[in-house]
Formats: sequence, C-alpha cells, structure tokens
Amino acid sequence: MKISTFLIVAVTLLVSCSKQTETATKDTEEAKSEKPRIRLSMDGMISVGKCRLIGTVVSIDNQMMSPDTKSPCAQAPCRAIVRVDSILGYGSGFGAPLAVGQEMPMHFAFTLNSTKELFKDMAVQLPGLKVGSRFQADVGGTGSEERGSDARATVSIYKVME
Repeated sequence: MKISTFLIVAVTLLVSCSKQTETATKDTEEAKSEKPRIRLSMDGMISVGKCRLIGTVVSIDNQMMSPDTKSPCAQAPCRAIVRVDSILGYGSGFGAPLAVGQEMPMHFAFTLNSTKELFKDMAVQLPGLKVGSRFQADVGGTGSEERGSDARATVSIYKVME
C-alpha cells in the first residue's frame, strides 16, 4: 500500500514538472522571437536608474549638437534647461536624488520638436516641447560632477501635462 501511494505521488510529480518545463520553454522561445519594444508607458514601475518627475522647460538651447547632418540633433534642438517641479519616484540605483526647484540641463533623445517629421514610424508621436511646457518623464543618466561635463540627464519619452 505504501509503495503504490509513493509511486502514484512520484509519477504525478514527474508529469507536472515536465509540463511546466514545456510551458517555460515555449514562453522563452516566443519571447525571443518577438521584436524588441520601447517601453512607452510611464504609469507602472520606474525602471532601474531612472527618476520619474514633472518638469518645466525653462530654456531651449537652439544650437544644433551634432556635426552629423543625418542625426536628429543636427536638425532640431535636443537640449534644454528644465526645472524639476515634482519628484514622483525613483527606480533602484538612480544615484543622487534630485531636488524640487532644481534647474538642470537635459538631453531629449527624440528632440524637443514634434516627432511627426523626424520620426515618422514612431509608435507614439511626441508633440514637442517649448519654453514653459510642463511634462512628465522618466529621466535617466543624470551622472555626477565627477564624470565630467558629458554627464547629463536624458529624456526619451514624455507626456505633456495640461
């Protein structure tokens, strides 16, 4: 009786483990076959090394940054001074916290202009920002003074605040 109960339990465990392995393998293969996606939502968790904030554009540096004429930053402004209006949270490993009221230079990966012309195939079109625009963004790469003048905050995707 004890041996038959043991065999039934052992067979049940083996069958259930093999089904879990098949499912995990299938999920991994499907994930590998998918095209990489840019995370466009700022509603969930904050990514590692990012700070979610609300800021206001104080000034825009209209000097084009790149000598490469095909670069977006050679065709539209990519740098602005932004005032931090509110800190909504930090992802792990962000580094030194920011202060409300702090003004800091930021680099906008998709420029400060509307993305309709430069990035026609972009899944979510950005409306562009101007002096006085308020926006929410996950800002990364703020660096530190020790890293030198190339250290800057970078904004990829943002939402304009009404």
